[in-house]
Amino acid sequence: MEVNSLLRLEQIAETEFSLITKFYDEEQERYIVLKETKGNLDRYTSLLFEREVGALRRLRHNHIIEMYDFGFLPGENGGKKGRIFLEHISGENLQTVDRSLIDYTDKIRIILQLIDAVEAAHSKAILHRDIKPSNIMIVDHRQAKLIDFGLSKIKGMVTGETTYKFGSNHYSAPEVGYHPENASFQSDIYSLGASIYFLLTGCVPGLPEKLQISISQSSDITPPLKNILIKAVESDLEARYETITDLKRDLAQIIGDLMSVTKFSIKFPFDLLEQAKRQKFVPKNVKLSEFIDQYLNKWFEKDIYGFVESRIKSGRLEDGDEVSFFSTNGYLLKGLYKEYDEYFLLNDIKFLKQTDRSRYEKKYLRIAGKAIFSHSINQATQMDFQTYEVVSDLVDHRIEYQSDASKQNEFEKFFGIWTDYLENEKELLVSAAKSFDYMSYSYNAEDHTMEFELQDSTVESFGFTNETTIIFDPKLEDPDRKYRTKPVKIGKFKEITYQDETVYLVVESSKKINGIPRSGKLVEDYRLKTKLIDKQMSAIRALNNDEAICNENLRDIILGFESPKSIGSFNNIDFFNKRLDANQKESVKVALNTSSIAVIQGPPGTGKTTVIREFVNQILHRNNADISQENFKILIVSQSHTAVDNVLEGLNFPQDFKTKAVRIGQDENILPAIRDKYSVSNVRNIWSKETKDASNRKMIDLTTQYGIDPDELKRYVDMYSKTSRSEEEELLIQQFESRYQDEPEKQRIIRTAIIQDNWVKRLGIASDSESRLIENATIVAGTCTGFNSNPSTRNMNFDYVIVDEGAKASVPELLIPLLKGSRLILVGDHQQLPPVLNTDAIKLTSHGKQEDFENGMFKRLYDNFPKSNRIRLTTQYRMHQTIGNMISRVFYGNEIQTGIPNEERTHELKLYQGKQLIWVSTSKEWNRREIRHKSNEDRNTYKNEKEMQVIKQMLWEFDKEEASRKYEIAVITGYSYQKSIIRDFVARADFRNISNIEVNTVDAYQGKDKDIVIFSTVRSNKNNDIGFQKSAQRINVALSRARRLLVIVGDKDHFMLNRQPTNKLPEIERYMSQTDGCEIIEYKEPSHARK
Repeated sequence: MEVNSLLRLEQIAETEFSLITKFYDEEQERYIVLKETKGNLDRYTSLLFEREVGALRRLRHNHIIEMYDFGFLPGENGGKKGRIFLEHISGENLQTVDRSLIDYTDKIRIILQLIDAVEAAHSKAILHRDIKPSNIMIVDHRQAKLIDFGLSKIKGMVTGETTYKFGSNHYSAPEVGYHPENASFQSDIYSLGASIYFLLTGCVPGLPEKLQISISQSSDITPPLKNILIKAVESDLEARYETITDLKRDLAQIIGDLMSVTKFSIKFPFDLLEQAKRQKFVPKNVKLSEFIDQYLNKWFEKDIYGFVESRIKSGRLEDGDEVSFFSTNGYLLKGLYKEYDEYFLLNDIKFLKQTDRSRYEKKYLRIAGKAIFSHSINQATQMDFQTYEVVSDLVDHRIEYQSDASKQNEFEKFFGIWTDYLENEKELLVSAAKSFDYMSYSYNAEDHTMEFELQDSTVESFGFTNETTIIFDPKLEDPDRKYRTKPVKIGKFKEITYQDETVYLVVESSKKINGIPRSGKLVEDYRLKTKLIDKQMSAIRALNNDEAICNENLRDIILGFESPKSIGSFNNIDFFNKRLDANQKESVKVALNTSSIAVIQGPPGTGKTTVIREFVNQILHRNNADISQENFKILIVSQSHTAVDNVLEGLNFPQDFKTKAVRIGQDENILPAIRDKYSVSNVRNIWSKETKDASNRKMIDLTTQYGIDPDELKRYVDMYSKTSRSEEEELLIQQFESRYQDEPEKQRIIRTAIIQDNWVKRLGIASDSESRLIENATIVAGTCTGFNSNPSTRNMNFDYVIVDEGAKASVPELLIPLLKGSRLILVGDHQQLPPVLNTDAIKLTSHGKQEDFENGMFKRLYDNFPKSNRIRLTTQYRMHQTIGNMISRVFYGNEIQTGIPNEERTHELKLYQGKQLIWVSTSKEWNRREIRHKSNEDRNTYKNEKEMQVIKQMLWEFDKEEASRKYEIAVITGYSYQKSIIRDFVARADFRNISNIEVNTVDAYQGKDKDIVIFSTVRSNKNNDIGFQKSAQRINVALSRARRLLVIVGDKDHFMLNRQPTNKLPEIERYMSQTDGCEIIEYKEPSHARK
């Protein structure tokens, strides 16, 4: 948020450490308070700042001040100042407000609000640590807001700092007064009790040992409330309330008495009494007065909850709106509001099961008042009641509920289809796991194997390897079983053997497995696959439970209820990469300035990886500068291993940047160069070696300084550390030790050398060395779902999470890393490849179309975000202008420019000389049609032999020219069958000049490029079905891979006849027919090219 965009009104406060200024935000039409540190952040003020920001970004509550944004600005002498943008609260703090203007009922309301606020903070593991009247704002003399979380502490986070000099003695718990490190949830309860005492009496609390006496003697506090406050301010922690919820529960028992001054009218017709009798809620002989006094009043004596069932449309409760009342002993009353006479008229009574009551208690509002029941013919004047106050509270609650309900409905709408999808995918994975029946089993203790007798030899076709784990799953044995039993691991598959025509499956097992039936069903272990699905489902639940650590409300931003904000602090930036264009620089600024989330769209060849690298270097530069208390941690993830490695490959950390990077993942999935530099095992080895070398150098310096021969000392230590020694070695040890027996300082160094040797030997094998390395790393990198496969990363949080190829990850895949970051940078392109999904699982989903799944989160955020938090890269550096302009026109509305000279992207081949975009059409060939084939997964795939023939001839023509040696060539297609036959030809062909030919599918080729790309469309049929080419995203990827020459091979007329709106090939044909450098060639046998 830019201060320059706000209208400064006045300075409203000044503290020892902060200036507090009121602004007006004309764009948002709201007042804003800027809390800014006076001078440079030092040890203490930095701690205050970080604690307040850390607490407020996790808290969203009606009675806690809201933080809009935070950031830093340059201070003096290279230092920095902190600033927090807060909501403006139009009121006074409890310390200065005129308490006489707060009536008793509103004081009780304020107490309830403060308890709710503290409970909300404690539920997020946040201790306020400075609850006092000056940190409680009072609005309209009836509402409270808890402010100033500068001394707060997030439980579980250790800072090692002290806040001794900041204590508030009158309101601080005795255990905290001189030892702030003792602060606990119970300390907040004490401070809250002391503040409530001030609210009710106007007296400043005395010392802890006298406060209870003051409470007991006060005439301003009712006896039941006295007991609660006395327990809240107990000096003895054992006697004090353990949790704020315990205090709240006790208060609920007396709230009716406390609020008795607020009376509201509930009337009922005689029919309601008759209904109560029929349902046996009351005896048949009960009279009207008895029904009121002995039943209704007693049912609702301790508590009464209310809820407006009708939707609030005009901001008020209208005549005839439905309202319900509930008591925790189970009675539910339903009725209508009578607006003119201001009372509630009942029409129904029910009794709720014990299991349903907690749901109503959570949904309904506890009414701060007392219900007065009467018959509907009673003419008591409504001037005797304050029904309007209860109505106001119920309306506020319903409006808040409507907001929450609409958010939950939107959450279910957007994420519900993904929950269904993941459940379906999990069921499909389990059902697809290869299983087999066994007749009996035995355990061989000698070779630690279990042998299972099988019914037949079908299992031989399953392709089990020594890496296949076999399990017994009770669910497969009895799918309808209601109780849950975990699968039992049997062991690794070893072999299949035959004995007397009987088939046995042998499994390696260190011990005999008990708990499985003598005969039954075994299955290959599917749990690793389903564990990935469980991770994604957990991420959806965590988002719904508001467990994200994002600086703003991640759930509401994703759903579109809130917009992300921009800090606007980074404008004058010294860029590391001097070749960045203006648009790329602006993209880096958007990322740096976001308060929570930024989205960068990177069309083909526009340098999104370059932008990511620059952004990372800017963060590392901030880490290196002396303007921050601790380093920012960065998580870099992508949907694919290749994309992660591409980012890391281009990172060049300046030597003065003390940066440690770790790549999480299996070694076989990581590029060799990245593995050697960043893999966990190699980083650990490097760290271990460097630590040992540094330790040894230090020891050599010490021994030299004190005149001890380092070689002799090493020999002594080696002999000393042996578990068994020869007589000669024992003698040498004694001789060495006797030499220094009168020199205690040298003896100390010798003992240190022994300890050091032992420590060095343990260094490489220490069980916690790997976790320490990862936890101390500045950069952690991995895939969206794999980065937390290492136990050390599961509980780590990050200041920045960067997601590359963000549009290619599914919504649940994206959520896993997004939950872990304060600021989130998504980089990708929703107009390229969508997420790879299980189409069978989509078909089983009860609602949601294919496009709902493929559009994903990236597109949703990009379309909804303000310009300050999204940007598109607009200059491509990959393709010749002729190809680049085609991509720009067809897919990006002519917004993508070419930033590389054409002479750097021309080819020197005689074939297609002077051309960059060719379509070799097979439309005139009688044998142009596709051939369908069933894949191993029983799916349709296709080949086209005519296109195969064209491509073969084209490659042979290329090979005739020596110029082709300098070019990389790719042949891509949408179908695995076509890929296989072309790849087989390339592997067998004995080319003379061309050697670097890659054959692959389009889906495997995003992020790659070659000098020459040949695209085989494959599809040609009588049904006019164009298959995967109806996906504009896939065609975009297919046609944007070529740097110098792009050749499309396929039945052009077939695609021109297809009228699907997403079919982009007709637009491409029109572009080619109108543009120099393009040519459409009708293929005719036997000639494959122009003469």
